[in-house]
Amino acid sequence: MRFEKKNQYLYMALGHLGMILVGLGVMRMMAVINDSAGFAFTFFGFLLMNIYIVDLEKKMGFSKKEKGVFTAVFITIFSGLSLWLYIV
Repeated sequence: MRFEKKNQYLYMALGHLGMILVGLGVMRMMAVINDSAGFAFTFFGFLLMNIYIVDLEKKMGFSKKEKGVFTAVFITIFSGLSLWLYIV
């Protein structure tokens, strides 16, 4: 695998990790503060950031399979951690 492709995978993983951390922050804020307006702002910001990252992935030339794998891993990790934060 080329060095350039490895860098692309690294940056894609970091982008998804950032989305996981922001999403978990939103979930934690909603659980602790229960601020509906703040939740709405951060939720829509999270959605806009997600749209931007998806657009960047298209421009970087990732295949549908690569994007699907990263998305599946992201959803699995995010769902598991969100459930864990909700229970704890």
